[in-house]
Amino acid sequence: MIQKNVSKESSAPDPVPDSSRDGTGNTLRPMTPALLSQLFVVPALIVIVVLTCAMLVTLMFGWIGFGQREDLTRLVDKLAAGTGEKVVGVLLLPKEKELWLAALELANRLQNADREIPAEQRPALAARLADVLSKTAAAPQPSEATRNRITYIATALGRLRQPQVSAPTLVALLDSAEASTRAAAVRGLAELGRVSQTQAAAGKLAQMLADASPPELRIIIAAALGQIATPGDAAVIAALRQALADENEIRWNAALSLARLGDRGGLADVADMLSRDYWKSVKVRVSTDDDRTRPMNEAEISRNIRGALSALPGINDSAIVAAVEKLKSDPNLDVSKAATIMAGQLGAGGGPPGTPEPQ
Repeated sequence: MIQKNVSKESSAPDPVPDSSRDGTGNTLRPMTPALLSQLFVVPALIVIVVLTCAMLVTLMFGWIGFGQREDLTRLVDKLAAGTGEKVVGVLLLPKEKELWLAALELANRLQNADREIPAEQRPALAARLADVLSKTAAAPQPSEATRNRITYIATALGRLRQPQVSAPTLVALLDSAEASTRAAAVRGLAELGRVSQTQAAAGKLAQMLADASPPELRIIIAAALGQIATPGDAAVIAALRQALADENEIRWNAALSLARLGDRGGLADVADMLSRDYWKSVKVRVSTDDDRTRPMNEAEISRNIRGALSALPGINDSAIVAAVEKLKSDPNLDVSKAATIMAGQLGAGGGPPGTPEPQ
């Protein structure tokens, strides 16, 4: 079940370093944890959904080929042979189960692409996967299972790191009528990282962020821009600064992206995100269809703080430095370790060039 965050004062509608989740009427499904650990601040909004989703399928059907590892080309063969959706109630029939698990396994294994596939084989595999993605995304009125599959295929495509082959397909899907497909394309572009092909798409993403896109899509765009945009890109910086006035998840990710791009416009929000007390004041909805709220638990808070820490290299600000120094003695060992590492990097001049302080 997808959860949404609300502030303690209000229930703003609605993810995500370490991690996250998100949701819409189309049930946007996230990619797997590796990229999220670099992108998003709100772990509860994405990663748990991926893991829960995979666990649910395992419980319902059993894991195909448990203990076995199919060749990556064989997984793509399965996806290429897919014939579309067949859904009975909430249970997936075997064909769709096999396709979805193949896409999920492919995305997971390509977190370690260097180990999984020789460099010389990646362009051909990326070309095949781009074709599979285009055909799968062309299905009218895709079911939730197909939307999941599209997300995992787009993630896998990005993780192959073949931007000349994959970027055109991912950029084309930014115009999809399906919000979940647009979100999948943004995730794939973010996986490609900051290369010329994704930098060229940053302006389009900045416009999508400024437009009345679904909030869940804008959350993902706000996070991805910090991964792909050129530091100092005026249009991107302007769109992200404008998003600082938006609801929580959008604002948090916009602030982190600004920091990753060397801009100081969102540092007040980043400073909040480095505070355990701040996160203790944030409530989480029980579910998308239940407005009751609960406090964030310690694991969620710690992951959020680590997500905020990941955005800081190149930022030299006294309040940020003080917050990081305080976190070096945090009771959570992962947080204190991350803060100790980050404290050694702050102000080292290795980050992106800063932009002027907002007036």
